[in-house]
Amino acid sequence: MKKITLLFILALIQMSVFAQKFAKTPESKVSTLALESEIRFFASDEMLGRKTGSVSNQVAARYVAEAFRAAGLKPASGQTDFLQKIPFENLKAINKGSIFDGTDSLKMSKNFIAFGGSDDVNLATTEVVFAGYGWQDATKGTDDYKGLNVKGKIVITRAGNEDAKSPQDLFSAATAKRKFAKDQGALAVIEIFAAAIPWPTVSGFFSGENMVLADSPNAEKRVPLYWINAASAKTWTKDALKTVAINVPKRERTSLSSSNVIGVIEGTDPNLKGQYVVLSAHYDHIGFGKAVGKVTAEDSIFNGTRDNAFGTMALLTAARSLAASKPKRSILCIAYTGEEVGLLGSKYYSEHPLVPLNTCVYNLNCDGGGYNQTTTLVLMGLGRTDADPQIQAAAKAVGLE
Repeated sequence: MKKITLLFILALIQMSVFAQKFAKTPESKVSTLALESEIRFFASDEMLGRKTGSVSNQVAARYVAEAFRAAGLKPASGQTDFLQKIPFENLKAINKGSIFDGTDSLKMSKNFIAFGGSDDVNLATTEVVFAGYGWQDATKGTDDYKGLNVKGKIVITRAGNEDAKSPQDLFSAATAKRKFAKDQGALAVIEIFAAAIPWPTVSGFFSGENMVLADSPNAEKRVPLYWINAASAKTWTKDALKTVAINVPKRERTSLSSSNVIGVIEGTDPNLKGQYVVLSAHYDHIGFGKAVGKVTAEDSIFNGTRDNAFGTMALLTAARSLAASKPKRSILCIAYTGEEVGLLGSKYYSEHPLVPLNTCVYNLNCDGGGYNQTTTLVLMGLGRTDADPQIQAAAKAVGLE
């Protein structure tokens, strides 16, 4: 009993020390009212849901950029502004197109979907080759194309790869698979999609109006890639399926742009300032109107308060606090656009980093804060890094589990 009492007293002392340390930090002096007013502005009806590429989305980006500037952050090296401009394309909804497997004529949306860049394709009856996942990874000795001749043919694969578990993993694998197929001389890739996600959800997202990153002017033309519902491909086996024909009309596109907002706080330690802790949040939301969700006569605006005005203002608060009391390591603050349309802002940044990725030692992302829980800090990934003690100490300092 004495031991338990002693541990309890020590815990209280420890929490008291944390609280005293917190009381001396810049964030302890943040005005709740000022923070609330920023959230109210950012998620106001006048901001019309901050849809990627919209005027209100650009206003939101400029707001974050000027907040970075006012706090004393600097643009990343080589940048004259805090905005990393990103070219997007808006693809109109498509429900026309077919894949003929010799027996059935499979229909766009109902049976299969086309990825961006997979339009205006007219392939007459063409030989197919089954290639496992259609994956190559020299580090693991994986080569699903070994011993296969796919030049001038259509490759049939399983969706994703052996490591792809989530829908995002399956989607992310598509870019690499297209390159592997192109390098082998294939004309197209058809992935058999068997993930535990309702097909209407998948087809509704990809066949409806959606947004993609625009190809650069000098980008190589990608091979077409399609996902076919596994239920529609029950007879698709190496022995039974020898040829298919693909007819997919051109998909109307509109160019638009948006920006990631990126600021840097230089660290104070000469030996550590070359390392960056990344703090991030997405600032876009889905906009307004029937096209993006259920609306009422009184309200058609999706304000995105939790998702993610809270996270964006948390990022700004952290940026201001850390700029006022600089840490040893440098801080890279990133407000992403395009999250709601497929994590496209973060994808673009990972492919066009403004700070070398191998100097970024940790990324803490804030999204969807405040879900009816005011006593606990919910952290996805707790236990995966050695930063847990610092996170737990910070939570205790403000009375959170």
